[in-house]
Amino acid sequence: MTILVTGATGNVGRNVVDQLVRSGTRVRAITRDPARANLPSGAEVVQADLGKLDTLKAALEGVERMYLFPLAYLTSDVQSFADVQVNTEVPELARQAGVRRIVLLSSNAVLYGADEHHQQAEAAVEASGLEYTHLRPGEFAMNKALAWGESIRAEGVVRSGFPETRGVPIHEADVAAVAAAALQEDGYVGKGLELTGPESLTEREQVREIALGLGREIRFEELTREQARENWIAQGVPPEVVDEMMSHSERFATQPPKVHDTVRTVTGRPARTLRQWAADHADLFR
Repeated sequence: MTILVTGATGNVGRNVVDQLVRSGTRVRAITRDPARANLPSGAEVVQADLGKLDTLKAALEGVERMYLFPLAYLTSDVQSFADVQVNTEVPELARQAGVRRIVLLSSNAVLYGADEHHQQAEAAVEASGLEYTHLRPGEFAMNKALAWGESIRAEGVVRSGFPETRGVPIHEADVAAVAAAALQEDGYVGKGLELTGPESLTEREQVREIALGLGREIRFEELTREQARENWIAQGVPPEVVDEMMSHSERFATQPPKVHDTVRTVTGRPARTLRQWAADHADLFR
């Protein structure tokens, strides 16, 4: 059985490739630039682009199951959600090529009606008639490196306008482990799996856990909401993305996300903590 992994150089996709290769599965990984992919030697790496269907046809030959990262970036410098699209034709093309199952990297935001891109992706996969599993992670721990990495590296500080907002950030390797199970096992067909980390933590607590994982002190400075918005924009985050991030933070302040034990249920081991994630990614904060 050959499994195709799209988005193979992404945070989750790279881990999916690695875990499948280590399990002895035949893996074909697609990327726009194979020469720079640096994927495990056991994977067949081919050039293809989800935004260009003609490049996918050869990559799909002989594939039975597929891990689908559904977003196609229209530019390397994403400034707004207008720079991202979902190619809804990919699942049907996969069906025509003989693929039998798609494991889709979606988002738990679809459960709140707040993510049009992933709603489109889920609908397209289901409309194809293929076996499917929707992976619906909440906040990725990796977002902490994007939001706080620069200020931690430069000043040893995190500034936030939402100190008591709770999150349950998940390690990307845990999402990949569930993806690998859904690709190789038969117990998850037709399901939407909501994925979270193992702990509900306020932003103050998250900074503490990252500090413990890194083995260094990190100060926490509380901002007003407007200061927080200006701070994110100053770091180069597009205003449209900032507004969505703030909307999520405000919602989670009054409706904190729940902890789900899906990672343990599927893989047989608990999800990795934020402290462990920070230790695994210490280089991002140096």
